[in-house]
Amino acid sequence: GAADLLQPIVQESIRLLTIAMQKYFNILFVLSLPGQAIGSYLLFRKIGYNFAEHLVINTYLFNIQTLLYILIVPFITWNENIAGPMLIIGMFGYWFFALKQIFQPGWWALVWKSTAIALVGQAVTNFLILIAFFGYWVYQSIFS
Repeated sequence: GAADLLQPIVQESIRLLTIAMQKYFNILFVLSLPGQAIGSYLLFRKIGYNFAEHLVINTYLFNIQTLLYILIVPFITWNENIAGPMLIIGMFGYWFFALKQIFQPGWWALVWKSTAIALVGQAVTNFLILIAFFGYWVYQSIFS
C-alpha cells in the first residue's frame, strides 16, 4: 500500500503525531491561538485593536470554549451522538456570538471573516506542527 512507500522514520513520525494529537488535544487546541489572533487581527484591524489585544481577546474566547469542552466531554461516554453535536454547536456558536459582540460585523461579514480566521489559524498551526515534525525528522535522521 501507500504506507509501504513511506520511509520507516516518516511512518513512525506520523504514528507519533497521531498519538500526540489524540493525547494532547487541548495543547494542540491552544497552539492554534496565535493563528486565530493573527487571523482576527488581519480581518478586524480596522476596529483599532493591536495584535496583543487580539491575542487577549482570542485567549478569552479559548477559555470559554475550553470550559464548554470540559462541561460537555463527559457526556460523550453517555451518548456521543448528542454530546458531539452539543460540543460543536456550543464551541462554534459561542465563538460566532462573541465575534459578533466584540467586533460587531454584519452577518455576512461574520460568516466569511470567521471562516477566514479559522483558515488562517489552521494554516499557522499546521505550519508550527510541520516545523516540529521536520525538527523531529532531522533529529532522528542525525542521531539514529
